[in-house]
Amino acid sequence: MQNIKDVFWIVGDSIANGTNNRTGEIKPDPNGALLEWNGSSFAPVRDTATANDGSPLPQFAMTYHHLTGRRVHVVESAVGGAEFYPNGDEMNWFPTGELYTPAKERLQAALETEGAVLKGVILIQGINDARGTQPLASIMLGMLSLLDRINAHFNTPPVYLVQIGRSESTENVGFTPRVKDVQKLLDSPDPTYVLSDGRPYGFGLAQRYPNIRMAETLERYVHLGYYGPDNLHLSQAGNDHLGDQLARYIVSATAN
Repeated sequence: MQNIKDVFWIVGDSIANGTNNRTGEIKPDPNGALLEWNGSSFAPVRDTATANDGSPLPQFAMTYHHLTGRRVHVVESAVGGAEFYPNGDEMNWFPTGELYTPAKERLQAALETEGAVLKGVILIQGINDARGTQPLASIMLGMLSLLDRINAHFNTPPVYLVQIGRSESTENVGFTPRVKDVQKLLDSPDPTYVLSDGRPYGFGLAQRYPNIRMAETLERYVHLGYYGPDNLHLSQAGNDHLGDQLARYIVSATAN
């Protein structure tokens, strides 16, 4: 069956979580650009639970629709506080955690029911790993494990990675060595970079996997004034900017 739906799987933590704006109301969407999997079909967004300071998905869908004329169909699997690797609970994407299997099954059900293929994965993850105490080698193991499973289960789809920004609420420690380390694990153009634990991990995810694209970085959002009062989550203006930039990047990447 021909794929007539642009299906995106949203995986990650609180910045990726949710499909509405920070007021708990659905962001105005006059073109019906954003549809969400409700367990049986793709339908207009009904999510009224805010995702901390909001969601980038409404603006992502509207920009994408403006550029392509196509609607965005999302299977939203992000969970606030999620981690790549266990750090004292089961809210993580590691094989022993409780997040990946139900998320995978939900996406498989959506694709099979609708006769669609996966257009891409939007992965926004790593804040809690940067705030946690897990060894950096364990975080890298969790990253590799998640991508290996996604590639195996969904035929190596395009993965659009968003680089983390702040991970602390105190102004002076927003970019600690630990934050920089996790950023380098995600995207490290410099193979000689040595992490703060003294281990030379070399390239990050974006260099290890040919299907991963670094689509956006949130570090520059600090200087743009797009973080909320906690300096941890984006304001709705920041989410709107992220959604717009992601859509433009993905449309450009798929056109080339």
